[in-house]
Amino acid sequence: MITQAELHEIFYYQDGNLIYKKKRWKGNAGQIAGSLDGKGYLRIRINWVRYSIHRLIWLYHYGKFPKKLLDHIDGNRLNNKIENLREASYYENNINCVKQSNNTSGYKNITWNKEKQKWQVKCNSYGKKYHAGYFVNLNDAIEAAVKLREKVHGNFAKHC
Repeated sequence: MITQAELHEIFYYQDGNLIYKKKRWKGNAGQIAGSLDGKGYLRIRINWVRYSIHRLIWLYHYGKFPKKLLDHIDGNRLNNKIENLREASYYENNINCVKQSNNTSGYKNITWNKEKQKWQVKCNSYGKKYHAGYFVNLNDAIEAAVKLREKVHGNFAKHC
């Protein structure tokens, strides 16, 4: 495993990027390190070990790898600025994800209830179900969904 001292020898940090200090096998001095993987994260191989750039940036700043997952607060996997990274459990990381592709309302936690002919606001947290009500007006449902997410998910509430 790479250490913080080794990272500081190889790279400098600038605006969420690790930049090579001098020419190396896979990078030139001044070049941003990493290449995209199939999941949209930047990765790099150092001494035959593969690392995610965001985890290396955490090590670069705090001297240790995170104990948990790292969550990109804004949901952008390429925004590796240290202020955009936070430790998160698998569950916390999952609730900070973007809305599902099959979402029909365009907003998280809002679905159309055919029976009642109203917008329904609901979410789950650690196996417990929360319901904020039914709404004729979509804007009222959006407002209720934001409040519900903030109550249930706290700092990990994503508003989209």
